[in-house]
Amino acid sequence: MKARALALALIVAMPVIGAGSPAAGAAQDDVRPGDAARGAQVFDHSCAVCHSPIAGLHKEGPSLAGVYGRRAGSVPFFAHYRALRGLDVVWDEQTLDAWLADPRAFAGGDTAMSVKLPDAQARADVIAYLKTLK
Repeated sequence: MKARALALALIVAMPVIGAGSPAAGAAQDDVRPGDAARGAQVFDHSCAVCHSPIAGLHKEGPSLAGVYGRRAGSVPFFAHYRALRGLDVVWDEQTLDAWLADPRAFAGGDTAMSVKLPDAQARADVIAYLKTLK
């Protein structure tokens, strides 16, 4: 009986819990400073299939260890990221935010990465996480 009551309480509470979460879609003005723990979760869900957080471990895309502060397109042997090699960009909060919001627009349509993070809070969280990767 207690399990049933707990399940019912959770079902009733879910809309309230979800309403305050970053996944509910934060407006740009409502973006809090990035949280690396939440960013790690978003990374695992949206980025880890192609990118590794471990230095030197490359997947379909380059390792993102040390990406914050690195020149774009500087990881060797990623020919399909050629659009980034011609850009004079260092990955910081602004450039990562623009890239994560719309990689194809950022790189002039010439990039293998098509995944977007439209939620500004999720981007801030991922950027906070990327800052921790060394």
